[in-house]
Amino acid sequence: MRRSTRKSSMGVGLGAEERLNSNQIGSFSTRFSLSSFVKRVEKLTDDQRNALKKAGFGNLLLIPNQMLSKNLLVELMERWNSEEQGFMLLPGVVKVTLMDVALILGIRVVGDPILLREDETFLDLESEYGAALWKRKITLASLESRLDSLGEVVDEDFVRTFILFMFGTLLFPDASGKVDTRYLAFLKSLDDIGRFAWGAAVLDNIFMWLNKRKESNVQYIGGCLILLQIWSYEHIDLARPELIDSYLMFPRARRWENSRSHQRQYFTAKFRELQNHQITWQLQPTSEELEIDFINELLEVESSTIDNSSDGGSVIGVELQLESDLTNISKILVEKGEGIHLKQSTASQDIADAPIKATEFPSTSCSSKLDKEIVELSSQCQNTEKKTSGDVVGLHLESDTTDTRKIQAQKGQEANLKQLTKSQQIPEMQTKAVAYPTCNSESKECGEPSSSNCNDSEKVTSSNEDELIKRNQILEVENMELRKEIEALKVENRELKMHIGSSNDLVTRLERLLMDESET
Repeated sequence: MRRSTRKSSMGVGLGAEERLNSNQIGSFSTRFSLSSFVKRVEKLTDDQRNALKKAGFGNLLLIPNQMLSKNLLVELMERWNSEEQGFMLLPGVVKVTLMDVALILGIRVVGDPILLREDETFLDLESEYGAALWKRKITLASLESRLDSLGEVVDEDFVRTFILFMFGTLLFPDASGKVDTRYLAFLKSLDDIGRFAWGAAVLDNIFMWLNKRKESNVQYIGGCLILLQIWSYEHIDLARPELIDSYLMFPRARRWENSRSHQRQYFTAKFRELQNHQITWQLQPTSEELEIDFINELLEVESSTIDNSSDGGSVIGVELQLESDLTNISKILVEKGEGIHLKQSTASQDIADAPIKATEFPSTSCSSKLDKEIVELSSQCQNTEKKTSGDVVGLHLESDTTDTRKIQAQKGQEANLKQLTKSQQIPEMQTKAVAYPTCNSESKECGEPSSSNCNDSEKVTSSNEDELIKRNQILEVENMELRKEIEALKVENRELKMHIGSSNDLVTRLERLLMDESET
């Protein structure tokens, strides 16, 4: 269900605040209805609850009713960046991850993917729910009526009907107020429902709606909006309500009070004043949450490299956030860079205060040490990027080719960075050979103290660092262009699949017509 987009939501050449305020959007309407879901949950018997828990949706039954803060959600939607697949806030881009979904909703995010194909075979089970080949959707009203008629019955029909109702009100609501009956293909066997990555499908679905809203400014918004609202409470210290009880409550959608009513201008002002310390960049499971099976399952997948090509077509429905990892790497490098500058400043001060010796050159050793640390830092960056690029798992079948190109592009950039680092060392070595001659020649020709050489070394090192940063920025721009090309290929790939699906659908209809005519 993953959607891709080529367009960027960032204004070219705009400042940070201008980009955040560009393409402003107004209020929205939605078919999402947590209240309808909670009211239906309140009517369930213990046996019915246990049946839904066995299917893997027991934690959703614990979520209390909560009003949507539309003004907060509108501000988030306005800051959505389709290209980065994250929210563009002043401190940086913050993303919604699979771990967020697992902790907030309490459903499995790793497993077989949920793919609604255009050429999906029409099931007899769909006919039983009132769907047709040319109209594969059913209304929420018909599902509610079906649940009412079932009463306290606990059978396969009840489980499927309730799950479809849950899809239409909570997890996958759309603009029509109807439910796609193609989901029934994943509900045929009740024993197999739990093996699918429903949480990953919820995340894909909300991404699709956020992209559509940003690019087309649609009025109706679907998707699990309570996920976005609780995500905001967990990640952004801005207009948070009170905690109901404690951090021990699971899923995390349970532990927040109802949101307070605020005007949109209030949220706009707060977002403009947002500081780095108000952001929780990544949620960490508590010790109690680490005891939950699907949380551990996700952590194991994130920490291991899985070769999908050897799996005969089975795909793990999870895609790690590579950009988030690179952001964390950048923060680490910034911290290390600040440490190097501090060492450089301290070394310079020590050299200036120390007496000049005939056989020792502190400036030379200072510069050499700093240069070595810079080279080691660049090497660490390359190694970390290589490791990160190898940790991407759960690729979708429809994007295998484009993802391979992305990996090749990343490897090419790593090679370029490595080459730049090597070439950077050569002029540094040449500079040292000129700036630091033997003791006798220095005393005869220059007659300057060694502290001046250290200052020259600092200038050269600083200049080299600036040059390396500029070249790295150029590589980042090239990387962005490659991403755009990849997204364009994804769009073309999806359009081709849609055409193929339409053709297959037409063939199926013609076959049915021929069969009907032959029978008559």
